[in-house]
Amino acid sequence: MPDPDVIQFLQELVRLPSLSGQEEAVARAVQARMLALGYDRAEIDAWGNVCGIIAGARPGPSLLLDAHMDTVPIADPQRWTHDPFGGEIEGDRLYGRGATDNKGCLAAIVMMAALLDRNKLAGAVYVTGTVNEEESEGSGLAKVVDALHPDYVLIAEGTALALGIGQKGRASVLVEAEGKPAHAANPGEGVNAVYKALPALLRLRDLPLRQHPIVGSELAELVELISSPYPSNSVVPFHCLARYDYRMLPDETKEDLIARWQAVAGPEVKVSLRRQQVPCYTGTVLECDDFHPAWVTPPESRLLQGARRGLAAIGQRAADFAAHYCTNGSYSGGIAGIPTLIYGPGIMQHAHRVDEFVETEQVVAATRGFAAIVEGVLA
Repeated sequence: MPDPDVIQFLQELVRLPSLSGQEEAVARAVQARMLALGYDRAEIDAWGNVCGIIAGARPGPSLLLDAHMDTVPIADPQRWTHDPFGGEIEGDRLYGRGATDNKGCLAAIVMMAALLDRNKLAGAVYVTGTVNEEESEGSGLAKVVDALHPDYVLIAEGTALALGIGQKGRASVLVEAEGKPAHAANPGEGVNAVYKALPALLRLRDLPLRQHPIVGSELAELVELISSPYPSNSVVPFHCLARYDYRMLPDETKEDLIARWQAVAGPEVKVSLRRQQVPCYTGTVLECDDFHPAWVTPPESRLLQGARRGLAAIGQRAADFAAHYCTNGSYSGGIAGIPTLIYGPGIMQHAHRVDEFVETEQVVAATRGFAAIVEGVLA
């Protein structure tokens, strides 16, 4: 039978809408549950992230477990057969927006504290619920990591209880062309920025895509093409902006990315990265380039070895894999260089969809798995 406490807490979280920038109700619920479970501290920072701290009996390294609190919107609620905010259970599935991404994980990392034996732990456990991951992977977690300086990070995302040892990165790459406005009846008096951009876009369609032995192939997809003025009333476009969703490999820097793309695109356009300004529910703003690096944790890492040891002790034989999607690990593993893993209940194919669900047995198993990983790394 599923553990009733973690499932009831998951239902509570699903029933609290928490779009990016609107996570306060979930943050308060997480903080209250942490304090009820006996965390040494549970605080909310200036950006709205929740951080609970559990001190071990002896000095040692620190392990941070993170799950984001925000969800994507519900585009077509009429198509749902279950209340998106009902937390309804049917069979072994719990339905609702965020059930998989990412409230099943959030409930599990918070509740796993009840399973820990602090007398076995050497070091500190940080458990965080972070903001705005759906808008900007890692920007909320960055504030926590920079304040706490953990030795290891475990990102709670849906992996079907496998161990994610790496992930692709993501960037929004901008390609811009400048033209000259003119009346459309006299196009020769202007320079059409769209026509100026097109040769570069065709060259970028053939951008050589490299391979990595663990995270796989790069991907680059044109997702937006906008001309100015828009709407146009007989005006030759004086500006053209294309945006690419780029899935990248480890060790790529912003400078390397821009130089490589610029060399392929040519001198008629400018290549840059989109700048993000993401408002938080506290009134603060997260600012960063829309550049979220890839990373891989090596097999000799104490984190990976400890995680495997801990899971094996409870009978979970977690396979290794590399995530093709992006997570908050882009900051901890990709920017901060902290050994990082991904683990959690559910799978990403069930996220962001109509009738999103997570299997209750997986949430229970993950709760035990998170506690086992903590003890495997810190005991």
